[in-house]
Amino acid sequence: MPSKKKVVLFLVEGPSDETAIRGPVNLLIQSSFNSDSASFHGDVTTAQIEYPTFYRIKDSIRDTVKTFVEDYLRDTNPGYKAKDIHCIVHIMDTDGAFIDDSMVVWPRMGRR
Repeated sequence: MPSKKKVVLFLVEGPSDETAIRGPVNLLIQSSFNSDSASFHGDVTTAQIEYPTFYRIKDSIRDTVKTFVEDYLRDTNPGYKAKDIHCIVHIMDTDGAFIDDSMVVWPRMGRR
């Protein structure tokens, strides 16, 4: 019986980040790692503000990502468990990352 494929799990802030990143790298993941991929949303940089009971400022990013993954697996029941995860790719906010510098506007500073 063939072994189940491992999963490369993407933690992205939101749908636009997922759209920009996941599509282009899906084929690479499947061919390089012989893995499936999945994604879920969360913002590690604001977690302590939005959910202070669960994510405290003293927590490390690693601990916060671990909690995000545990919550995702528990709440969504995606059909795989932690042992099935090959790796976790954490992608920070990419909105505006690919915009030309000439398009960046600094409204209060009067700079462009």
